[in-house]
Amino acid sequence: KEALGCIWAEEHFRTYLWGGKFTLQTDHKPLIYMFNPKKATLLPPRIQRLGLRLRPYDYKIEHIVGKTIVADSLSRLPLPDTEDTGYVDTVLSISTYELHALTLEELKQATNEDDTLKLLMSRVEGQWPNPIPEELQPYHRCRLELSTYDGLLLRGQRIVLPKTKIRQALKIAHETHQGVVRTKQNLRSKFYWPNMDSDVERLVRNCFTCVLNQPLQEDQPLQPLELPPRPWTKLGIPIQNEYILTVIDYPEAVVVSDISSATVIRELMNIFARFGYPLEVVTDNGRQFTGQLFESFLTNCGIKHIRASPYYPRSNGKIERFHRYLKKALRAVGTEGQKWREELPEILLAYRSTPHRASGETPANLLFGRDIRTKL
Repeated sequence: KEALGCIWAEEHFRTYLWGGKFTLQTDHKPLIYMFNPKKATLLPPRIQRLGLRLRPYDYKIEHIVGKTIVADSLSRLPLPDTEDTGYVDTVLSISTYELHALTLEELKQATNEDDTLKLLMSRVEGQWPNPIPEELQPYHRCRLELSTYDGLLLRGQRIVLPKTKIRQALKIAHETHQGVVRTKQNLRSKFYWPNMDSDVERLVRNCFTCVLNQPLQEDQPLQPLELPPRPWTKLGIPIQNEYILTVIDYPEAVVVSDISSATVIRELMNIFARFGYPLEVVTDNGRQFTGQLFESFLTNCGIKHIRASPYYPRSNGKIERFHRYLKKALRAVGTEGQKWREELPEILLAYRSTPHRASGETPANLLFGRDIRTKL
């Protein structure tokens, strides 16, 4: 609890502490060894992960005797207001920075300013030199797939990204902290540049938020139900912690005030009004799904109700896999000091617009027959 108190305080005041040096004072002496990277290697992994959450901060930890110094004296004896707020304003402006969408006009301008791509475009329309210049060698193996259109260089239907826009594309694709596979799939569907895979792997591997929220062990494969014949035929509908009603076929997540049958029915009707009634609904055995009110609602809508096996989440594996993605994304939002309720729509947008590794298509394309527009 002492360690969690220190971690909570630093993450709560992250906006003020990030980028500066400070001293962490505690009357709990074991924390000095727990938060020491050299000595913490002998601790259990769970305790080491607590120390990892403080690695991004530049601080030193000091032990103070609790008998002579009141631990919460800072709150009891407040200091006068400080005059200089420039540092705080700078940190706030950095922490609230939002990524801007990547437009075609910006890509055209960046392509025209990229010397390598300008040389490559001239070779695509003409003859390749012999020997091939070093900067063009990564593109030579895919030379038959290259073409130009309206000031852009294409590989098939994907845009060859200028070097100045690679970092921005990586940040946008990883904005909701999707894993390596989903980030690659998102970028591969739209762009190409040499060493794309290694750049994505390096980005995710060095992402502090992803490191904190990665699972401690590999999850075993879930057992899915029978594959439905077409979209929006079979839905999985459970209730997440913090009262989030989730629906899968086309991923939906709705924050609800309670988990009564009436509330669930009201939110489901809002979803059905947009997409229509499904043939089947798979739920867990929560009392909001087993009551007469919910059963009558499904019967009146002509929907078959299937209940998952009690105490065996794998029987509804499709929604449980979506929960793993959603929980990781929500934890990442909390780690960055953002409000998960405000970021939930953006998390869903990223999931809906990323190709699934099993089908190779985005959820939006499978349901609507077209991809939805994003920042990329």
